[in-house]
Amino acid sequence: MSSSWPTPGASTPPGATAWPARSRATPPRCHWPRTASGTTRRWPPRATSRATRGCSARPRGWSWRARSPWPAPQQAELRASLRKTAQDHLAESQRIAQAAAQDVTRASAHRALLQLRSPVDGTVHQLTVHTEGSAVPAAQALMQIVPASDRMQFEAFIENRDAGFVHAGDTVAVKIDVFDYTRYGTVPGRVLHVSRDAVHDDKRGLLFAVTVELARNQVMVEGKPVPISAGMSGSVDIRTGRRRVIEYVLSPLVQHREESLLER
Repeated sequence: MSSSWPTPGASTPPGATAWPARSRATPPRCHWPRTASGTTRRWPPRATSRATRGCSARPRGWSWRARSPWPAPQQAELRASLRKTAQDHLAESQRIAQAAAQDVTRASAHRALLQLRSPVDGTVHQLTVHTEGSAVPAAQALMQIVPASDRMQFEAFIENRDAGFVHAGDTVAVKIDVFDYTRYGTVPGRVLHVSRDAVHDDKRGLLFAVTVELARNQVMVEGKPVPISAGMSGSVDIRTGRRRVIEYVLSPLVQHREESLLER
């Protein structure tokens, strides 16, 4: 005997067994609430909400993870490619930063070379270049600086026959041409340095340069101090020893006696 499920609303034929009507239970659907912008809020579900009634809450420890459309080998290759690209960009950025730092260093050094700074405070003396924008060779002296706070120095020249008697530390008396020494006196000083080599002068022959430091930078004129300026000329008397007056009288006689007894 065959039996079949009766169709709802149909009559049962004679001789057939009537079975109760059954229907498949459909599980409740979970409708996640939507936000004002229209996107679906996935977490956390609220069990008390009417829209989510009958949905089980997500267990703790679960995380939503999107499923990648690429296989695992392709994902690893993509990560390696992105990592290499990032490293290349980082290396290029570091190279550009180092080049910029070197450019800044060169520019700063070039700017420092454009300015000449005197090691001491003073007055510019004897300019060798007077044209603005002119080119000068390397190691050429452009000017001389006369120190303002230090003592004045004189440069004198002595003849070859007197060079052996002048030494550093000898006392000197400087006679400045601007100030008559018979009225205003001389300026005391001392020898600082005697050159080791002679310079040739067309009129006086071989000369040795002597650097003299003055004890003061001014001369008293009519009771008022007058400063000694750079460029003033004068003469220097260097004291190399002492002689008695009788020696000055006998010196010509001794010289005449020594030379008169010589023959060719």
